Amino acid sequence: MEDTDYQDLYDLKQGIIEALRQLGDQRAAPVLTAALSDRTCVPAAARALCDIHADRAVPALLDAVTLIDHNTNRSIVLDPLLAALRHYGVSMAQARERFESETSPQGRVRLMHLMTQLPDDGAGRPPESQIRDSLIFLALDDKDNTGRWQAVGALNKIDGSTVKRDMHSDWDAPPPAEVVRSAIALAAHGKPRGHDRELTSRLRRIRHTAPAARAVEAVLLQDSPEPDAQELRLTLRLALGVHTSELDDPLRFARALHRLSSHSQVGDSALLALRRTCWDLLFPQMVQADEARRREARTIFDAIATPHEHTRFARLHRVPIVLEQAPAAVQAG
Repeated sequence: MEDTDYQDLYDLKQGIIEALRQLGDQRAAPVLTAALSDRTCVPAAARALCDIHADRAVPALLDAVTLIDHNTNRSIVLDPLLAALRHYGVSMAQARERFESETSPQGRVRLMHLMTQLPDDGAGRPPESQIRDSLIFLALDDKDNTGRWQAVGALNKIDGSTVKRDMHSDWDAPPPAEVVRSAIALAAHGKPRGHDRELTSRLRRIRHTAPAARAVEAVLLQDSPEPDAQELRLTLRLALGVHTSELDDPLRFARALHRLSSHSQVGDSALLALRRTCWDLLFPQMVQADEARRREARTIFDAIATPHEHTRFARLHRVPIVLEQAPAAVQAG
């Protein structure tokens, strides 16, 4: 019933707009520009505005560009909008001014796409790098697979990456580690403006994945005399959800956390991350056959462990010994 109601409402809106277009009454212009704020009405309203002149059509049409979904059929949605903008003689300068004022990542990408369709009038198109932040945000969208992989492809183009990825075989996969790494840097510094909280939420939702583990490692292992404290702070929160099985080297990861535990600004967070992951991160390394790894893991453990954790490890460490001695004890009995 709800789908039928929606279709009826959609058809009603389209019918009203088409009727206004056929009447050709100039008084309908404000209604048509207002209709551009409803994404379901954009194509019909844009076509009607080519026949009925509106004084404020260009700003309304540029606003409508930020609403449309470029994944939809171009001939149905985008072409009528472009035709209306050309009909009103929109300039590159006008499009660029609207682009500069837009804060929505989706809107910025869509306006950039529009500017590639307009002739350059001397104002100049902004470089593609100006939408890099927006593309990173879209590449972390875990609810839109098509949009995510299109954003990753656009980022590869901007960054000159030659890595080939099959978006069809990796349809549900998170974005590559280098994109996740860039997202951490953005979110840590409050970007994209007004959308940093959502970007942080998206990072948290994928922190258990292999790309996230590699991105977290990259931040914690960076060779910098003064690592960015804001990035470290966010990364250490994400580290609490990283699966140790996805790490290239768990001991190296533990070593980085231990080193950061003495950092003046994030030391407490690093120590917390190390203690929280102690069971999965350090314990397996402390029973390794490799003596050097075993000794280093034990040194880190002794430096940070609580008495409870020492007791817990001692119980765990005795289990294999008891199991090995059990057959001999039974035989002696």
